[in-house]
Amino acid sequence: CYIYVCLDDCWNIKSQDNRAKGDEKKSEIETLINKGFGILICFAIQPKGLGFGSPFNVCREMNGEIMIKLIRPDKELESKALDFKQEFLDNNEKIINGSELLDQMDSYEEWLVSVTNNVSEETVNPAWVVTDTFFAVDEAGRIVGIIDLRHTLNDFLKDFGNCGYSVRPSERRKGYATEMLRQILGVARQCGMKELHLSVERDNEPSVKTIKTNGGVYERSFEFEGEQADIYKIALND
Repeated sequence: CYIYVCLDDCWNIKSQDNRAKGDEKKSEIETLINKGFGILICFAIQPKGLGFGSPFNVCREMNGEIMIKLIRPDKELESKALDFKQEFLDNNEKIINGSELLDQMDSYEEWLVSVTNNVSEETVNPAWVVTDTFFAVDEAGRIVGIIDLRHTLNDFLKDFGNCGYSVRPSERRKGYATEMLRQILGVARQCGMKELHLSVERDNEPSVKTIKTNGGVYERSFEFEGEQADIYKIALND
């Protein structure tokens, strides 16, 4: 029984039915990908004990992709958004970072009007700044996270930064936050932003790792509600 992996329809790599050989071939495939052979397309039959998982997971694992997309909130997402919010509450979490007050507003419709208005300079709340808000949606259409992008910082936001994000409790430690931030950096570049400043509580190691993985460099520290926090800067090179 074999696993066949094809790169651009020109590579066939077979792994024998044992873990050592499978790991060796997996490493070979990753090397090819890193050399720029393109998106991995595969058909897989899984030998017992090899541990690669489904054909789709072979593709996703080998190509290093987390399959989510950022989409703007709309009326059709109401039930999924409320389910997303409820999971935080069920987990005894009252704050959803990056949600632009979704965690505090009872009405989804009112929240939708608020985040929609804040996208434009003409309609943004005078007390706020132009802000883009996105849900992170997985391949099944489930909301796994939320992230916002503040185009500028006022005096209130100087210690909160340009971006906040949250991943629903059941979907954490799967790489979603890192991919969400990576994608929002692309949005920031399209908006002409040159750098992002992100704040994080010092003991929030997963979020610190997410920021550093996306190029964050320590800038300064401050204290918020008795907790030490740090500001990181991500330069947006063209």
